[in-house]
Amino acid sequence: VFEESLRIHPEQAYTGVLTARALAKAGRPAEAERALARAATMIRPGAEEAALLDRVTAEVMARSAPARARAAWERYIARLRAAPELTRAAQADLLDAERQLASLTGTAR
Repeated sequence: VFEESLRIHPEQAYTGVLTARALAKAGRPAEAERALARAATMIRPGAEEAALLDRVTAEVMARSAPARARAAWERYIARLRAAPELTRAAQADLLDAERQLASLTGTAR
């Protein structure tokens, strides 16, 4: 579905990021990395999609490039912490991101 959406509307950065997530979950990491790279070229720094790109990059790269995943988690966490007010969902997401980062750095409890 995501690939078809991108075929019709190739400029959709958000869909590009979600395509990468879906490809990674489907066990297609090389394609996921290509989708991430393509999506990254469409996202403006500071755009809402930039946070999602960081999160999905961290998820996709956790096994193949842990240093890159750590850096993406750190950016994502910093973006969440910089928000003036977090919704409950964002608070839960922040806790999850911190746990994911801790597991990559070996500081998980």
